Amino acid sequence: FAALVNAEGVDGFTISGPGTIDGNGFRFWDEFWLRRKVNPKCTNLEALRPRLVYICNSNDVTVSNVRLVNSGFWTNHLYRCNRVKYLGCYIYASTDGYPKGPSTDAIDLDVCNDVLVNGCYVNVNDDAVCLKGGKGTWVEKNPDNGSNSRVIVQNCSFGKCNSGVTFGSEAWDCNNVILRNCKFKD
Repeated sequence: FAALVNAEGVDGFTISGPGTIDGNGFRFWDEFWLRRKVNPKCTNLEALRPRLVYICNSNDVTVSNVRLVNSGFWTNHLYRCNRVKYLGCYIYASTDGYPKGPSTDAIDLDVCNDVLVNGCYVNVNDDAVCLKGGKGTWVEKNPDNGSNSRVIVQNCSFGKCNSGVTFGSEAWDCNNVILRNCKFKD
């Protein structure tokens, strides 16, 4: 599925608030959990759920002072981007009650460099910031895949989420990653 907001090859791409981008994820989450009830082995690959924001092959990206809520799947997915800033954002998906937002990672960095996540609030039903390196069984051998480097996550507050920073699936080369001065609840 395409994301609600898509940007490819747009250097200087910016989303700035105040304002809210709402992915209306409840209907996608409900469908996922009903599918899981019928088939307990159902995975994310079988449930077609859109991301909220997808930015790829872009430099000098800024997302600031905006509410990003109720994504059907990952909230922000950045692929092959450089010089990225998330500043003062509120990133939220339901973590209690029914339906919970499955795999609603806040920010997925996929082959990205020079990233700053500063002063954000995150409450999602999976990872807050997840580092990835592409896709595939032999991820390190595919020339389209790559590393994440020079990532700083600081001054953030985390509600419920699996972690502040996750070295996720296919994260085979991550370096100079700093998590500092953050607060965790639940």
